[in-house]
Order: sequence, then C-alpha cells, then structure tokens
Amino acid sequence: MVVHRGDDTGAYLNVYCWAWNNVLSFAGAVAGQPALGCPDQDPTHFIRLTRPLIGCVWELAPMRHERDAWVRHVLAPERPDLDGYLADHYRDGSTGPEPA
Repeated sequence: MVVHRGDDTGAYLNVYCWAWNNVLSFAGAVAGQPALGCPDQDPTHFIRLTRPLIGCVWELAPMRHERDAWVRHVLAPERPDLDGYLADHYRDGSTGPEPA
C-alpha cells in the first residue's frame, strides 16, 4: 500500500496485491484532485480511482523492489520463503530526485 501526498492538494492511495502467484492487482483512491474527478480539494476526502493509472514515477522504484523481492523469495526458489519476502524492505528515504 502506498499513500502519496502530492505537492498540491492531491493525495493518493494505491493498493497492490499479488493475485494467483505472479500477477499484480491494483486498486486506487484519490482525494483533493478535481482533475481526477474529486468533488473538492480536501486531501482527506477519498474517492475510488476509476482511471487506468497505476502510480506516479516516484512509486515505481518501490514497486520494482517489491516485484524483485517476490521473484527472489517466492517464485524463484524451490520452496517459497514468505517470511523472507516480508522481511525484505525497500531502503529508507525518499524516492524523489537526489539532492544536488
């Protein structure tokens, strides 16, 4: 699950879940972003996202980590290691641009 607060009034909730064993499913909600159908600019008033969006560029790095960890711990080994997957965390810090 990713909760992302934009630089403006927008807030985003992205929920990802492995379906079967090798498909990533997605559901999303958005608040405070009239361009995406929100009724107001309140960043706490979430509505279900119905557009086919999966996340912003800053969320792709942790998504890749999750994908690689799932393959490494669950799909590739002879015996899946769910505990290893759950313990495999993305690095601390921002996924935004590196400071100059």
